[in-house]
Amino acid sequence: MKNIKITLQFDGSRYSGWQKLGNTDNTIQGKLESLLEKMTNEDISLIGSSRTDKGVHSKGFACNFHTESSMGSSEIEEYINRYLPDDIRAIEVTEEPERFHCQY
Repeated sequence: MKNIKITLQFDGSRYSGWQKLGNTDNTIQGKLESLLEKMTNEDISLIGSSRTDKGVHSKGFACNFHTESSMGSSEIEEYINRYLPDDIRAIEVTEEPERFHCQY
């Protein structure tokens, strides 16, 4: 299983913060998880390095997820940037060791 780290840059003006919320899917995590699930055909749980409030922007927000996908880092980055809204960009995608965790 691969452990993929994504470094994001986003304008949070239109979003309710990073963390997926029960009452809205209009979050950075919600948008990205939904896209990654379509890309991999797997249930994806993104681990964010922190949380952000509504309207907060980031130039280097890190998150990671585990996948069985055979796609390489550059393919994942291309896919993310092709299908996410323009105000969310993957600026780097790397494969990390299995034990890597963005919060630690």
